[in-house]
Amino acid sequence: TYRELNFEPLEKIKPKATEWLVHGFIPSSNLTVLAGAPGVGKTTAICKLLACITKGEAIFDIPVQQGRVIFYSSEDSYSESLLHRLVSAGADISQIEVLNDESFNAAKDIDILLNNIEVKINNDPNLNLKTIVLDPLHEVVGGDSNRASNVALALRKLSLFAEKYKLAFIGIHHFSKNSQDSTLLDRVT
Repeated sequence: TYRELNFEPLEKIKPKATEWLVHGFIPSSNLTVLAGAPGVGKTTAICKLLACITKGEAIFDIPVQQGRVIFYSSEDSYSESLLHRLVSAGADISQIEVLNDESFNAAKDIDILLNNIEVKINNDPNLNLKTIVLDPLHEVVGGDSNRASNVALALRKLSLFAEKYKLAFIGIHHFSKNSQDSTLLDRVT
């Protein structure tokens, strides 16, 4: 079917300065992927980062925007693991909400998640939501997560939402299995 698309000369696009959640490292309004092999400390690093975000404290002397966090994890128990790790990292846990809904299916329900977050933002002008963590990131991909088109569609949704609401999405991603002899980029993709 034909649908008219909006084409715009690039010269009419106004450049924007990058806003940073963590200056120089994690942009607001975008998706950042933290990838690594299992057991290297990705979740521990995220917990420390979230502690800094919830308190507005610098990390490694790098300025961090203070704000609220939404955390989704299908791999770690909130009560047995993440709560302890976040408290140990010094997080202000009153500034963190977790998606704790057993019926949630990240691949099928990503639009529902984004709609729920949009409602939260629109209903509370003082929410100050800065970060959404998805662990693991590949769960939001519908269909085959090894197909670039499926991955691109899911990541595009997150990126557009992040830009619209000036949020930093942080996705935790494991290196591909049996890829230790590959380049880092191949191990992530």
